[in-house]
Amino acid sequence: MNLMKFATASVAAVLFAATASGLPLDSVGSGSVQQYTCDDSCSCSPDGSPVAWNDLNGYCLDNTAAAGAMAATEPMDDDGQRGAIVNMASAAAFDGQIGQAAYSASKGGIVGMTLPIARDLSVVGVRVNTIAPGLIDTPIYGEGEQSDAFKAHLGQSVLFPKRLGSGEELAFMVMDLLTNPYMNAEVIRVDGGIRMPPK
Repeated sequence: MNLMKFATASVAAVLFAATASGLPLDSVGSGSVQQYTCDDSCSCSPDGSPVAWNDLNGYCLDNTAAAGAMAATEPMDDDGQRGAIVNMASAAAFDGQIGQAAYSASKGGIVGMTLPIARDLSVVGVRVNTIAPGLIDTPIYGEGEQSDAFKAHLGQSVLFPKRLGSGEELAFMVMDLLTNPYMNAEVIRVDGGIRMPPK
């Protein structure tokens, strides 16, 4: 089977690794890691459009394109499965902090559309799940001693283990959701048990 690549950011790396490992998947991931500078108007996307619209519109288009491509393939098993979609939200969907209204709303929208899209795509044998990561160590935190100290400070708010998650740990969950044929319509937090404070 082919691994369809309609992915962005860190999910693309996970899917590339799956392809290289020879896993028999017809899958897609969507989601992106971007740094936004927000002004008081909540226009937080690089082009000035509201992040909630930008984010959700992109997810809908990605999911539609991926599902259409997967629906055109032959089923992979006796259940009629044709693939899996893994969307990336954020713990901010549940624990939005002060000043994160637009970001939290966009991630909440991704969480909220997981079940309806899974229901819609069940007729063609495509599963849909969403991951809501917490604090994951990505290049957005920078490098060097100050960055390491900042990440260590942030990690203290994680229930256990008291550190930021790694890209590899996030990738494990993506792979589980792609390869477990009974995982469908779920939102899974990968966050070490953190519950974000108001600020």
